[in-house]
Amino acid sequence: MAFTVHLYDGAETGGLERVDTVGGTPSVSTSVRAGAKGKYCFSDLSGSLLYNPFAYEGSTQGTGHCLGFYVQGWSSTGNSQIFAVKVAGGSNMVRGLLSSARTSLFIYDSSGAFTGSLAFSPALTTTDWYYIELYWDTTTGNWEGFLNGVSVGSVTGNDFSSVGTDVDTITLNFKNNSVDSTESQFDDIYYGSGATSSADRLGAIDIFAVAGDGSSTTGGDALDAGSWANTQEIPVNDTNTATYLRNDSTTNERLAPDTLAVQTNLTGAVTDIDDDPDSPDGLWLTASGSSVARVTFPTPTAAPSTGAGLQEFRVLMRKNATGPSGGGSQNLAPDGSVFTLTNLSGAYTDVDESPDSPDGLWLTAPGSNNATAVRASFGTPTVAPTGTQTFRAWVRKTNHSTDPTAVVELYETGGALLATVVASTTITSLTGQMLSGTFAASLLATSNGSAVEMRIAGTVGGGNPNNRASVEVGTMQWQEAYTGTETQPGYEIKLYENGSEVVAAGSATGSLTDAGGNTVVSFTWNATNLGTANGSLVECRVAQTSGADRYIEIGAIEWNAAEPLAGTALSGWVETDTGTLAGPNGLTGLGQIIAVSNYWRYKNANDGGADSIYFYGGTSGDGATLVGTYTNLSPTFLESFLIETSATLVPLATEYGLIGFGFPAANYADIICSEAIAMMVHVPVAKSFPPFNTQSRFHHLLVR
Repeated sequence: MAFTVHLYDGAETGGLERVDTVGGTPSVSTSVRAGAKGKYCFSDLSGSLLYNPFAYEGSTQGTGHCLGFYVQGWSSTGNSQIFAVKVAGGSNMVRGLLSSARTSLFIYDSSGAFTGSLAFSPALTTTDWYYIELYWDTTTGNWEGFLNGVSVGSVTGNDFSSVGTDVDTITLNFKNNSVDSTESQFDDIYYGSGATSSADRLGAIDIFAVAGDGSSTTGGDALDAGSWANTQEIPVNDTNTATYLRNDSTTNERLAPDTLAVQTNLTGAVTDIDDDPDSPDGLWLTASGSSVARVTFPTPTAAPSTGAGLQEFRVLMRKNATGPSGGGSQNLAPDGSVFTLTNLSGAYTDVDESPDSPDGLWLTAPGSNNATAVRASFGTPTVAPTGTQTFRAWVRKTNHSTDPTAVVELYETGGALLATVVASTTITSLTGQMLSGTFAASLLATSNGSAVEMRIAGTVGGGNPNNRASVEVGTMQWQEAYTGTETQPGYEIKLYENGSEVVAAGSATGSLTDAGGNTVVSFTWNATNLGTANGSLVECRVAQTSGADRYIEIGAIEWNAAEPLAGTALSGWVETDTGTLAGPNGLTGLGQIIAVSNYWRYKNANDGGADSIYFYGGTSGDGATLVGTYTNLSPTFLESFLIETSATLVPLATEYGLIGFGFPAANYADIICSEAIAMMVHVPVAKSFPPFNTQSRFHHLLVR
């Protein structure tokens, strides 16, 4: 197998996220070596960093291995272990102990035997940084060690396989010296397997930056939201690997409805609602009841872009101007529950009709000179009374010459007089006359009106008793009035396709209060929920969901279809001498581009379009020239161009391809995509390509 890198770590997340297990209390320090591109390193007085590079990969390792790291400040009162590579179960495959004089790094094999040393002359200081690399082979038993790129020891025929042939964990130990208060440090660690000789080692790598997440500013400007999602995921879920969709950059196409597929209780045509909701033409679909409209749209020019909230329906609505007022009245007649007579004969059914249509039945007096009275209840109104209430009565006098008077009074059951509704009025008619008066509902102790009683009392006049007429009653009525809050019509806006609701898209709901036609409601949705990606079956449904007092009318519907921009620049970044990354010309995006032998991983959405990727490179962000084009990409597309040194590229996985490119003496790169390509940085390195395992959690590194 080809040499494959399984571990890069330079603390460039600013934390310990990429270390599987820590011993002691290591920290991340900004005291990096002079000239380092990164900002951080690992530091501690004691303790350890443990990595399990194959925990999430299950890779075939091969027999040759390479381990490299920067170290500084290491001192010891005795021979102390600086690194250990173990197999499953915890037995050592190989380990290195630094001599107390810092003149040798002793190498021990899996049998525990001392095999030889990396010789350091002069001795390592406690203040300088050194880059140590070790190559070993589990089959031949050979090893070779390097200090700052120079071979300083090699031995053949050792035992690195007696306890197992596959690496499980790698541990780097900080010094264990309780006397020395100066911390030791590690930086820019790598490990790889599948090496055929020590020539495969990477040398002194320099990790520039690691993108932490979508809001990370490590190494430069903040990255576009979503472009680096899940970069810290442990264990990695490869289907969640950070992607950047070309169609995150969009343009809007306004689409007006072309047909009214459904219109319920609405009068009008689709041409009445095909205008801009912000500039309506004054035409409406008018409502005669609870309304529903579902409209279709023409096919967008390009397939709608996916992304939360990118697609939008906008609807101009109003409630109709006519309908129930929300208040009303109820005419109540005596119910017989309370019906008390004084000097009158009859039943409550004789007075339970409207004064406007009396039935000719009366509560009658026995003759002249009788003070008469009737007191009656009305039951419980359907709606509690509010505001002004009205009592009405139809009365007459007996056939005698002296006119009587009558009053109408308000009582509540069992209670005293609350109000005189009709003051003393002379009754002159032998056939009937109307008495009518009002009172406030606020006088009632029982607010629902169930205790209301009306009392009509007649008083005779003076003179000869035989001539004094008595009062008789023909009807009694309470015109109970009530007011109420108008029930506002509720609405919902939903996405449909070909007559069926797209449930996953959700809906916009609310209630409508404006009768002036000024309410524009927006509903946003994600095109990932579409069954037909090109948007040809998209429909908008607007429905009234509640309220019977008013009905919803529609003045305009539009679909703001967000679509990909043809040839959208995803990113363009410049490396500066300080090791930071800055976006030229205000561009942001995939910040980990460095124009050396970069390798990109892509996934083709397989939507049938002419998917293309264009690579631009140059010495600056301005005037970059097109250096490569890929068109009609397939799921298994695999190619490289302008690579500084040739390498065999291995497909990463089904539906993925690998692209490598490099620009000698250039420090700028830009990528332009069309159609539905999802892009992600995989492994940029500045030398011949070592494949990076597909399942590795160490994504998105900038390494030179």
